[in-house]
Amino acid sequence: MKKSLLLLSLFTVVVLGLKAQCTIAPTCTVTTGYCSTPAANSSLPAATEMIAYSTTIQVSVGTSYSVATITNATVTSVSGLPAGLTYSLNPSTGVIAGGGNGCMLISGTPATGSGGSYTVTANVSVNTNFGVFPATLTWKLTVNWPAGIANYSTNNAAILLIAPNRNECISRFSFPKNTCVRCPWQPCIKSGCKQRKQNNHYG
Repeated sequence: MKKSLLLLSLFTVVVLGLKAQCTIAPTCTVTTGYCSTPAANSSLPAATEMIAYSTTIQVSVGTSYSVATITNATVTSVSGLPAGLTYSLNPSTGVIAGGGNGCMLISGTPATGSGGSYTVTANVSVNTNFGVFPATLTWKLTVNWPAGIANYSTNNAAILLIAPNRNECISRFSFPKNTCVRCPWQPCIKSGCKQRKQNNHYG
């Protein structure tokens, strides 16, 4: 019995330690350089704060780079993701052989307050018979505010307009009556906007 429990515990640890991985399914063909879907410099599907998100970028590497022959291309780093999202690569080493394919999974749940526009950047080292050449691939990612929230600007300070709770909230700003607002210097809005007026603002 103890042995079975130990094996079950080890299995659980291993499974929890594994990162979700995308399935390689090439969607473009190239012999020179690379191609990706979505294409580099284009937009990824939009995400929304506090809602689970997942999208896959498929990449195909050619066999030549200018006059050089590609041995492989290695993803050395990925940056620019909003808080709450992470990435994983397939192959997990980030190394795609010349003439081969790979993919990157971006997944997670965008954190509260992460709404905005991002540039996701993958830095790549292309290994050839003439040496190593750096390359950068970028994609645009928009994280939307939750439903009922919009951005405003008042006196050069961003204001977050929350869906109204008509029974409990009145704003001092020039918005319709019975509207809750969150001022940018406040950490977050509480559930249902059930706050008292403090320092002439709600937050």
